[in-house]
Amino acid sequence: MYLIFSISLILILISFLTASLISFAISELLLFTGLYLCAYSFTKIFLKYDNAEEISSTRYPYLLINIVMIGFFLSFLVFFSAHLIKQSRYSTSMAPGIVFLITLSIETLMIKTKDIKIKKINLKQLIPIFIILVMLLSSINYINHLKYDKNAADEKLAVNYLKDKEGVIMSDRGPVYTFYLKKEVKLIRDMDQKNLDKELLDNHAEYVTTFHQVNLTHYSPVKEFGNITIYKKNNEN
Repeated sequence: MYLIFSISLILILISFLTASLISFAISELLLFTGLYLCAYSFTKIFLKYDNAEEISSTRYPYLLINIVMIGFFLSFLVFFSAHLIKQSRYSTSMAPGIVFLITLSIETLMIKTKDIKIKKINLKQLIPIFIILVMLLSSINYINHLKYDKNAADEKLAVNYLKDKEGVIMSDRGPVYTFYLKKEVKLIRDMDQKNLDKELLDNHAEYVTTFHQVNLTHYSPVKEFGNITIYKKNNEN
């Protein structure tokens, strides 16, 4: 059983490592296979540990729902890991799993600390106060970041310039331009001056947009929007 359990963890790990390299359907299949083997072997290990023929509903009342919710969370996590474009709002679909895992963790922590006291104050009573403070600070920090983003405005101007252009476009902010242009804008993997020209030529890039100031041999700047510079491939004979 321990061998099966180990194999299941390896399959789950592989599903994450292959999420953006192969079809997400295959990654999801690896994930669910790993989760099934994990749940099966985990249950058998519990039974062997308890010398029982079936899982005790009194000792492990939420074991099955725990496994289901973990699978729910991980399946969406792998699915969105395979996406070229990622937005923070995608986490909404994972919210039930995240909330469940957080709640489970808090409940477990409170059970484990129910008999621990600090100056006659039960640690169990301090945990909710700490969580409320963390949530308040997180909310305040989020509100402070809701400000006008000059770079976002410049990117939209760059998008308007590029939307009718033909050929491959590459950028150090590939996913952002992919979202706005509704077509793939390849992400520049290496901004090092020595390798950038080669990477652009290898990908047959016609246009390049970047926040960085670069000197390219085969590309010349054609437009600037704030900190953004758009380069076009030189017409070389």
